[in-house]
Amino acid sequence: WLMHLTEESEHKTVAFDVYMSIYGGNYFRRALGVLHGSLGVLGLSVIGLFSALKNDGLLMRFSTWWDLTVLFGQVVWNIGPFLLHAMLPWHNPRNFPDSQWVTEWLEGYKKHERGKEIPLLDTDHPDIPVPF
Repeated sequence: WLMHLTEESEHKTVAFDVYMSIYGGNYFRRALGVLHGSLGVLGLSVIGLFSALKNDGLLMRFSTWWDLTVLFGQVVWNIGPFLLHAMLPWHNPRNFPDSQWVTEWLEGYKKHERGKEIPLLDTDHPDIPVPF
């Protein structure tokens, strides 16, 4: 997942640039697109989550619903500000800096010897130190 996020940071402006070249910066279409795309991904993820919980026989447990409440709260708390920022009329992804660990990972990976195993990130550490 973290490698995917790193890869996404390398081309975070592509969709924005394509949109701007086609629609010329129509703010309302862009805001609607951000909502539609984000809620679509989140909605399908929730459908998959509920399907898996039902399949595993965990859907009707109180503890599951408590965990889901906490999880959805964390999603809103952690992702909500980024969605709101992306919907601002003056938003441009080029002005949104990559996390330091993303930059360090990309630089380390460039120097990584081909064929060697890629080291794992320590996601328990709050700074996610890059192991290169």
